Amino acid sequence: MKSIGLDNYSLKILVLCLLGWTLANMDQSFFGYAIPSLMTEFEIDLVVIGTILSVAFILASFSVVLAGFLADRYGRRSMFVFCLSVSALLVGLHSFVDNIETMAVLRCVAFAVSTGLVPITNSFVVETAPTRLRGIYSGILQCGYPLGWFFASLIATPLLTDFGWRAMFLPALAVIPIAFVMGRVLPESIKFSELKNQDEIQLEKLSIKARLGILLSN
Repeated sequence: MKSIGLDNYSLKILVLCLLGWTLANMDQSFFGYAIPSLMTEFEIDLVVIGTILSVAFILASFSVVLAGFLADRYGRRSMFVFCLSVSALLVGLHSFVDNIETMAVLRCVAFAVSTGLVPITNSFVVETAPTRLRGIYSGILQCGYPLGWFFASLIATPLLTDFGWRAMFLPALAVIPIAFVMGRVLPESIKFSELKNQDEIQLEKLSIKARLGILLSN
């Protein structure tokens, strides 16, 4: 194993990122199982559902870019915890809505926030993986998508059958404390820490006037 560069640091990040991406996909997939019940309760058709899903994907196309920018600025670990916990909270709140408008907003924002994990987990894994294993690590990380749907199917069907669609979203709330525990265990990217230290050193060399100019430009 040592000959191909495996180490506990990169494996730890891979496992935690895979777990986070799996949980995020599990939460988001609950909505798919609830669609028939939502159509009946709120008296809507597939056009409304399709519109909600379309808007969610449009928002996600912007959120993935924003999440990548924020991860470069504030760190992989903090943004990982933020995206995972906030998206889980928004999914959990699906259980308490009483109109389709609120559901649409929660669905769109929750999906947009959860997709922020895409650039975060990918950059986290790739920049910490051994050079010869980056492709494999990246491929393993993508398994979080089907795994999330698989675990959701195990949870959604019995809850939907026995307690209704609202109960189906409640397990997402359990992901919130898990996200914070993972944040305490997940090490920050060494590469990000090194770049941040270099930026701080360069900043210390600047005059007060130059620092003020940088601050006002942000």
